[in-house]
Amino acid sequence: MNSFRHLRPILALALLLGAATAARPQMLPSPASSGLDAALMRLFGEHKAFSGEAVIRVYDKTEQEILSTTMGLAVRDGQVRMEVDLSRLKSKDLPASVAGNLEQLGMEKVVSLILPEKRASYLVYPGLQAILKVPMDEKVLKAADGGFQVKRVEIGRETLDRLACTKYRVTVTDSSGGTQEAITWNAPEWKDFPVQIQMADGDNLMILRFRNVTRAPPKAESFALPDGYTHYDSQPALLQAVLMKALGGLGQPPAP
Repeated sequence: MNSFRHLRPILALALLLGAATAARPQMLPSPASSGLDAALMRLFGEHKAFSGEAVIRVYDKTEQEILSTTMGLAVRDGQVRMEVDLSRLKSKDLPASVAGNLEQLGMEKVVSLILPEKRASYLVYPGLQAILKVPMDEKVLKAADGGFQVKRVEIGRETLDRLACTKYRVTVTDSSGGTQEAITWNAPEWKDFPVQIQMADGDNLMILRFRNVTRAPPKAESFALPDGYTHYDSQPALLQAVLMKALGGLGQPPAP
């Protein structure tokens, strides 16, 4: 029984990565969904450089919340940094023990870097000192390079967090004709910054509410890959390294 207790973090990691792969549309925005990220950036209009926090909530088609967390977000000249502490993630699809197990493995904090100039995105795990490279899809890059058309239609006025907002229905169309629709709440007091964004995510609904926003360029080093980290080109390779590290720390099982 005691030896099985040490295996729980490994099983939890396999469960988490398996769930994230099988249900990607239900999880957080990631470099793997670069097409969504490219369209999402167009919703910020003229705001090309800023930083802040995004409170993310995902609801299913019955309007039940299935996921919530807070994400750090920084944008500068097309580069995007998203920082998530998975120990703070709440999801009905993940056991409560997963957060603690991820912390044991050093995987609770994840930094996603979208770097178009490298034609790739990266998942950075500070606790593991590991970097997973996620190449950008060439079709996505071609669509992004070809530009986007943004159509915005006013549909109402509301107040969010004591900010008077104009509510818009926004359609973003890429050069291949693909579209992404969203509803935004833009605050004139914040120079038309979208305080809230609502968009479909498959059969689910995702809402991002922004707070603590600084409308100034983040430091360039925020988008640099850290030195001294081990680089991986595939998720299986990273998973194998984590499993080997965890197994190496088990030691000898206690005598019966």
